[in-house]
Amino acid sequence: MPRHLLSSVLAVVLSLLVYAGLLVLVFVVNPDVQPSPPPHVVLVIDVSADMAEPEADGMSKIDIIRAETLPLLRSFAPLKPEVAVVTFDEQVQLALPLSTDLYALRGALNQITTSSSDQANVGAALEAANRELGSRFNSYIVLITNSAPTAGLSSAEIVDGAGKQARDAGHCFYTLDLGGADRAFLDELRALASCPQADEMVDASDAPRLRAALAAFPNAIGGMAPELHFGALDAKGAVRISVGVPPFLDRIRISAFGSATGLELRVFDPGGAQARKMRQVREGVYSMNVLGPSTGTWSLALDNPTDAPVSYALVNWTVLNPNLQKVLDVKATLILAAVATSLAVIWTSLVARRFRLFGRAPQPQPAGPVEIEGVLVNAANGARFWLGRDETAEIHIGSSPECQIRLDDPTVAPRHAVIYYGKGKYFLQDKAGDERTARNGKPVDAARLVDGDQVGFGGAVLRFEQHDDSV
Repeated sequence: MPRHLLSSVLAVVLSLLVYAGLLVLVFVVNPDVQPSPPPHVVLVIDVSADMAEPEADGMSKIDIIRAETLPLLRSFAPLKPEVAVVTFDEQVQLALPLSTDLYALRGALNQITTSSSDQANVGAALEAANRELGSRFNSYIVLITNSAPTAGLSSAEIVDGAGKQARDAGHCFYTLDLGGADRAFLDELRALASCPQADEMVDASDAPRLRAALAAFPNAIGGMAPELHFGALDAKGAVRISVGVPPFLDRIRISAFGSATGLELRVFDPGGAQARKMRQVREGVYSMNVLGPSTGTWSLALDNPTDAPVSYALVNWTVLNPNLQKVLDVKATLILAAVATSLAVIWTSLVARRFRLFGRAPQPQPAGPVEIEGVLVNAANGARFWLGRDETAEIHIGSSPECQIRLDDPTVAPRHAVIYYGKGKYFLQDKAGDERTARNGKPVDAARLVDGDQVGFGGAVLRFEQHDDSV
């Protein structure tokens, strides 16, 4: 068979293989190949006497927390979260250790009652949350309180103690202020270790805001970005809120919370057509999903047909499409297939010319560069810590026994820093904060390591070297 004909046949075969792989990618494979680890959540709930105060709709703060938390946590059950419950007044109780059992969580929430004490030992409650989370990753502390710290440690002592302990362990804070909390103290906690969208969760000073905040944090943990709107409507009043919808969204999820029943909420697409009315899922709670929303500006219209003023809270999430099957239409698929086929033909021609296919065996190629393995050397005791060359691994350095490189030094944080490997290079990432990680005597947040660097972790200094372990 002539050489050019063989080249053409090979090009067609390769094109078909590329096209088949593209179809599998578009219609079968979900691109989320790096799922996040399951979240670990500790609900730290104030049960002091103030939590029995009624909200505008007659329910107490603690009743709203009991009624709303479990249904909302159930909504992100596919993430298989581990949830614990810590309650506090002047005493602290672990009402539920970390568990994936939603029935156990419901039992723990139903048993929560307020006490007669008006004292709040916030510091001891956060210490209990830290103990429960330990060194787990993807971990969240949700502090729901109506009180300033009035028992045990002061606000400043809590920030310097339990707050920094949580930060060093990699936990982050959501804080829900139910109206009587010390806002400056909560701001300091979140500044230490802020969760995604944490600033949106702060104000829960009335019933609709509290319900909206409780709805927002599990969805934010699940990777959805909540957008919150708060306000009040006069009798017979109305408000319209705009929501921008970018391309490739799977859905818009909308929840509305009112201080009274009877509210009417409608959703309009960019063309002004009404999608449908929201349904009331519980008293004063409305919800709806708009699947495959068109790109543009959507409108949420909230009407108060009653003769009394009401407060309201709206939360909407724009959920990015998780599967390319819904993103790429047939035309885009065909265009990609044509591009892939052209690239395959060009590639085949280049390979045939480079290696002189069908006429001469390929010539041997020179060996590529030798990858050099890194090592940290402790000059004080001669200890050597080999770093390996796994691009998917993280080497944790700190005083915690769970770190791969453990440094027994009081100035070293439990999880002080991380070293990554990629493309033949090693990179250092600070996790301790406060300029406690240094390279050659200078504090760094992140840096590439080179042979001979002196790397400081608090008061401990190790020398970075690279050795060819093939020799």
